[in-house]
Amino acid sequence: MKRFFLASAFFGAVMMAIPALEAVTGARITVTVDNKHIQTYRGRIGRWVKPDGDSIQKLAREFGTTPTEILIINDNTFSRSDFVFIPMGEEFYQSLLKKGFGRRILQIDPRRLTWPAETPEYTSRFGRRFSEMHMGLDVAAPIGTPVLAADDGEVTGSSWMGGLGKAVVITHADGKKTVYAHNNDLLLKVGERVNRGQIIAFSGSTGRSTGPHIHFEVRYQDVALNPEDFLPYGYHQSEIIVREDATGIAVTETLPDIRASSSLPPRTNAF
Repeated sequence: MKRFFLASAFFGAVMMAIPALEAVTGARITVTVDNKHIQTYRGRIGRWVKPDGDSIQKLAREFGTTPTEILIINDNTFSRSDFVFIPMGEEFYQSLLKKGFGRRILQIDPRRLTWPAETPEYTSRFGRRFSEMHMGLDVAAPIGTPVLAADDGEVTGSSWMGGLGKAVVITHADGKKTVYAHNNDLLLKVGERVNRGQIIAFSGSTGRSTGPHIHFEVRYQDVALNPEDFLPYGYHQSEIIVREDATGIAVTETLPDIRASSSLPPRTNAF
């Protein structure tokens, strides 16, 4: 327990210093965030689908690709009962952009993590909850919401994990691990490389869960840390972000408020 509080305090102090450092460096990176229409996998643009009754030929025609391309990116496997990644042809991709389904493009501090949902609203914080310690941050997400990687890294866990249900663990270059739990469907295998903002699962309510949501954890040397110390908060809510657009002209919108459920008290150490 002592180790837990020391680690949390240390990382909290480091992360609280970020706004001041950012004011000096102005460092930002561009993050393209997958959504339910346009997704990425192994460097390709496409979408994860469960074929059900659709043949590989039908899906290839719909997405403007070929059966061969579908098989290649899915390691020569195609199952109508499992999710498969369907790469998009350029014409189909452009048609989605014209409909306003382009992905959001964020400018963020590289020392911060990206939220695990496109439009996050958290419903339960890290810390003691009744008689137990809640080791993560719960983010509201209806079943089937794309769950997004918080940073570049390698998938080191993707399976059923007891009370966490179907969960994904990503190990990052700095030694941190992020955990995404209670998913309905897991999309990636252990050993896969992922990028910030890339879809890794579809949300659900598996395991010990009170309802559909994303349970998000940050760990370092097997110690659970407060995710709120690593995520962007109020100081960048008024920034303007860009959405992919077929015309090539920047389409701007105000970043939605990252907010807590109305039943939660305000965050006291928000930046």
